[in-house]
Amino acid sequence: MLGKGGRRNLNSAAEGRRVVKNVVTISLAMFLLPLAGCLDELTEPTKTELIDKEVILPDGDFWRVGPAEGYGQFEWELTHIPTENESSDFTWNVYFFNEINYQRFVDGNLAAEYFVNGSWRAMDGNGTKGPFNVDSSDGYYLVVANNGNNENEDVLRSRVQFYGWK
Repeated sequence: MLGKGGRRNLNSAAEGRRVVKNVVTISLAMFLLPLAGCLDELTEPTKTELIDKEVILPDGDFWRVGPAEGYGQFEWELTHIPTENESSDFTWNVYFFNEINYQRFVDGNLAAEYFVNGSWRAMDGNGTKGPFNVDSSDGYYLVVANNGNNENEDVLRSRVQFYGWK
């Protein structure tokens, strides 16, 4: 039989093990929580469809989608849908702008700068650009412009798909 002193020693030993287990658990948590945050950065961004729409643009007009904000990558696809009596020299432009340059474009400022890797000038068929990286802290616009560059005054009919990754 254990006396009072023996029982006290067993209780304090059990209590000591409990304290050690708590210290180990807290230490592991303090180490693993920041590590879990780092692992979050390793995951692939999620692709989101921003728009999938058929667009009809008269000669000299443009259509836009945006601002798309908080995305680090974009991709677009344009599928040309030929119209009746469409001329063979018919072309259009697809521009990818940040917010400042989109406003310049709308204001008719010829100094509007578009992203070369996300834009396509003098397009005359189907095409895709992307995915391409951008600064996710800015907002972006995708613009499809019917140039009005021929005598037929062709109408541009197309399907536009625009995607972003967060």
